[in-house]
Amino acid sequence: MTALRLLRIFTVAAMAVQAQTAILECVSAANASGRFRLVFRIPGAGLPRVERATLFLRVSAGSAPQSLKLNGRTTSAVPQERGWLTVAVPIRDALKPLKLETGGVAIHGCANRENAPYLVIEQTSPPRGRQDK
Repeated sequence: MTALRLLRIFTVAAMAVQAQTAILECVSAANASGRFRLVFRIPGAGLPRVERATLFLRVSAGSAPQSLKLNGRTTSAVPQERGWLTVAVPIRDALKPLKLETGGVAIHGCANRENAPYLVIEQTSPPRGRQDK
């Protein structure tokens, strides 16, 4: 193996070690006329650097919508097994309360942990020796 190839392997491995995934639990879900407001618990160690965020919702009544409004913008909803949906959340909205309009489809709130919405955040840690302010 050449030194350049080894360097590439170590660089990719180092980047993978810095990447982390956090599952944020739903702590508040309010429903007003088919509009939902979801709030998720943010990690106590400070705000992570979000690379990607995915919202998981479970439909409680009706058929899974193909799209919904997330913070006022229409986005696609991808049906999963057993009534779950996944929705890509823009990075700018990932750590804020989320406002959903589901087009009349009922979703589960936070009361039952088995069916509660959750937010998966893929994040990177800041490089060592550097702290963002």
